[in-house]
Order: sequence, then C-alpha cells, then structure tokens
Amino acid sequence: MNLEELKTKIFDLVGEENVVHEVKMLKKYSQSLHFPLIESKIPDLIVMPKNIGEIQRIIQIASQNIIPIIPKSSKLNRYGGTIPENGGLIIDLQMMNQILSIDNNSMYVVIEPGVTYQQLQDELDKVGLRTIPTIFSNSDSIISSYLGRYPFFAMPKFEYNDLVVNLEVVLGNGEIFRTGSMASSKSPPVYPYGSTLDYFRIFHGARGGLGIVTKASIRVKPKPQIQEIVSIPFQKLEDLIDFVYKVERKEIGTECLILNKCNALEYLNIENKNAKFPDWIFLICLEGLERLPEEKIAYEKEAIYDLIKESSINIEKNELISQLEAIILKEFNSPAGLKSQHYDLPLYITLNRFLKLHSAISDELREFNDFNIELGVSIIPVERNRVAYVEFDLYTNLINEENIIKFRQFFSSLGELALKSGAFIDIPYGPLKKVVYSKIGNYSKLINKVKNIFDPNKIMNPGKIEWEVR
Repeated sequence: MNLEELKTKIFDLVGEENVVHEVKMLKKYSQSLHFPLIESKIPDLIVMPKNIGEIQRIIQIASQNIIPIIPKSSKLNRYGGTIPENGGLIIDLQMMNQILSIDNNSMYVVIEPGVTYQQLQDELDKVGLRTIPTIFSNSDSIISSYLGRYPFFAMPKFEYNDLVVNLEVVLGNGEIFRTGSMASSKSPPVYPYGSTLDYFRIFHGARGGLGIVTKASIRVKPKPQIQEIVSIPFQKLEDLIDFVYKVERKEIGTECLILNKCNALEYLNIENKNAKFPDWIFLICLEGLERLPEEKIAYEKEAIYDLIKESSINIEKNELISQLEAIILKEFNSPAGLKSQHYDLPLYITLNRFLKLHSAISDELREFNDFNIELGVSIIPVERNRVAYVEFDLYTNLINEENIIKFRQFFSSLGELALKSGAFIDIPYGPLKKVVYSKIGNYSKLINKVKNIFDPNKIMNPGKIEWEVR
C-alpha cells in the first residue's frame, strides 16, 4: 500500500480533520527533548483517533500492510519513545482524554491515555484527593508516564511504587486485552493480579511496543491538609548519604529530593554557578492529612531535628534556600521540571555506591574537555532508601555534527561506567540502548519472544524494546 492509498483509508476511518500529513507539522513530531542526542526521524502520518474502535481498525490496517504504529499521548516526547525508527503512523491519543470514573472510597480513578496530571488534579481537588505526579511536566499523560516508569517524588514510600492497577490494551493484532480485575466486566478495576498470571506489569516499560493502552485504573491518594518542606544543606557528600539513610529508615515524610548545587541553581533559575549555595541539599516534604495534621508534622520535624543535632549538622539558611524550598514544594505537587536544555543519564543504584560513581563520572567529565559541561545531579530515595533513583544531568550546547557524534560516544562511555559501578539503567534510550542490551543476553532474547506473542507482525513501535528488529 502506498502513502496516498493509506491516507485515503485513514481519512475514511477517522476523518481528514484528524489526520496530520503536512511536512511542517510532521517535523514537529519528529524530535525528542533529547535531540540531537537522539536522531530526528519523520513519521508518514499523524492520526488522532477518538475511541477504541478506531484504534482497532487502524491497527488492523497497519497489521495487514506491515506499517509501523507509534503510540503517543503526551505533548512532549521524552527519551525518543515516540520517534519512528522507519516511518509509519504516530497514533496521537491526546483526544482520548476522558476521566471515566473517580472512586473516593477506594482511591482510584479510571482514565483514558490523553488525561494529563493537571487535568485530573483539577477534578480530584473537588473531592479531596491528589495524583502522584512524576518528576516531569504536569502537562504529560499520566498513563504513559507511569508505564514509562518515570520516577516520582513519593518513591520513598513502598506503597507508591506501583500506581497502575489495571489496563485495557489494543494489541498488535487488533485484539482487546484487559488485565487484573478489569478483565471481568462485573468486577471493579481495583485488583491488579490475574486469576493466575499477572499480565499488567508486562506493559510497564514497553514503550508502546506491545500495544496501545486505551484505558487504565490508577491509584490516587488523600490530599494533605498542610505541607511543609524541611531542607538540610551539606558540603560533604559522605555526610549527606549517611544522614539520608538515618532519615529514610525512620519513615519520616513522603516526597523528597536531593540536589547538587548545579541543579539547585537551575531550579532557582540562577545562571551564575558560582553563587553562594551548599554543594548538596536534601529536601523532604512533611504532610498532615485530615486527622491531627499539625501534630503529625510537629513530631516528624522533631524527629528530623533530633537527627540533625545528633549528626552535628549546621542548617543555617539563606534567602536562596528559602526560595528553593518554595519552588520544590510546588514541584512536589505540580512539577514543571528543569527548564534548561540538558541530557540526562537516569539510573538506579544503592546510595552507598553512589559516592564512587559520582567521583568516577566527575573524573570523566574533567578528562572529556571538548565541551563545557556542567554536571547536575538529582536523587530520589526509593522504598526508604533501599535503592536510589539518580539522574546525572549534562548541560551543554551541541552546535555541529562533529560535536554531536563525539557527545554520543561520550554519553555511551558514561553509561558503560555506570553499569561497571553497579548501577542499573531501566530507560536504555538513544546511545544507551546498545550499552545495556549488549550486556543482558537472554533477557533481550526473551523480549523478542514476548513481542512475538502480543505483536506478531512487529508493527508496534518497532525498535524501541527489542534488541534487533527483524
């Protein structure tokens, strides 16, 4: 089927007004926030379906003619997940943005993929609930962010690590598949596990490579009555790590974030990196719910200050720290993310190993002096610091093709260094894909076998999760 024939079929299916085919508009969909670290590639068409029936028919046409399908539900493209490897149809799901139900008592909602954090939060405000946003923009799709496993600030607590309860998915063969209790039309979608196998996690991290999610039930939480940020500055990384272990094991607070000086000044929008500010700062959010909120915050603050005193930490504040506290409190509830162009190396590592990794990456940056790279670091403890999400943010301008090639090679070497240091990379995007997949052997082979089951004609976002595209 040639492109003109495909256009005609898709026009008849969803209406010409819901198909983008002008080159100028196609180019807008062809770049990731990580461009030019990730190469720009143009799709053939952008299709904006309105319901699951249209999605099924689009996939059936694509499957019969072996046309790639790339699902997209957020306005911004992170980590190249919606950049086509070789043309195809981008299925833009932003029109499917219905909040289908909100259950106050069981604290879950059922939503379509185009629903954003801000859209849902506006509705949850009316009933005293709140979303658990990721560290990225509140204009992102909730479903794609959760399935993409983007980290969220509430990860210190174990119960917030698995927020997707049930899924409805159109698979690569056009069939509808539902997970957990959503598989039964009589049961509310509140239980994630199947009668035997648990399928819902298969779609986590799949980047649209197995099917298109058309509906999900997700967990929400009570909205706090009051919140307060406590920040603790550090000059020595060793002291910070020791203190974070002490605080997190006492189960104090919910959202928290650790920033190095570079990223703290980025949040403050201060370009002068020589500004007076601690080398590291640990920010933790205390919150009080409906019952005795002031008392809860008071005893948690007392516990923190006891640890500060025990550790002989100087917590003298300045105006910049106070400003940062206000900014980060807003981020915890409605994130906007870091504004400046940067290239992030996201990974997981135990915090006691982070010290050596940070030192090794800093040494690599000093050796690699082709660019003037500023190193930002953001850390979120996971499950009371059992492990930590770490993001190394590289701030630099890539101005020509020669620099881009060199930087991609350097970025790969940082990925290699991270893996050798005991880190785990769960978003192997761009140059990191080869670094990660070349080391996981049978794991990557099994991905291909799973894809064969859910997407037998290999049309769903080819090249994003499988090591080799056949």
